[in-house]
Amino acid sequence: MLYEYSEQYVNDGGVANNTILSGLQSIFPSEYGDKNSYARQYISEGGVANDTTLNGNSEQHVNGGTANGTTLYAATAWQYIHDGGIANGTKIHDGNIIVYGGGESHHTEVRGGQFSLLTGSLASGETFVSGYSEMLMEAGLTRQM
Repeated sequence: MLYEYSEQYVNDGGVANNTILSGLQSIFPSEYGDKNSYARQYISEGGVANDTTLNGNSEQHVNGGTANGTTLYAATAWQYIHDGGIANGTKIHDGNIIVYGGGESHHTEVRGGQFSLLTGSLASGETFVSGYSEMLMEAGLTRQM
């Protein structure tokens, strides 16, 4: 299996606007076996990402930073929010959000995919879930604002 990565790091006052993350999963015979590529964005302490789009095989890690207006479009798109990370206005058309360990998700819209709120995390504002969607809660907190 051959893996290729494309990564963006946003931290220490950095700002990323209008970013598109898209990986590729292909299965074909080659001397290296199957080939996969991943696109990842890491938003850590002091970093801000605005209007990020996640397509297939992509991940956004919000770890102490802030993500505003992220949209997930594929089942293989993931947003991880933890350790003081804050996500505002995330929309899932298909994909997965996992909020855990001190992460916060505000005003989330889930139209397909999965929203997981785990121990030590917070969801506030309107959380809208419809269609083929799933919301899992494991001792996370919800607060309507």
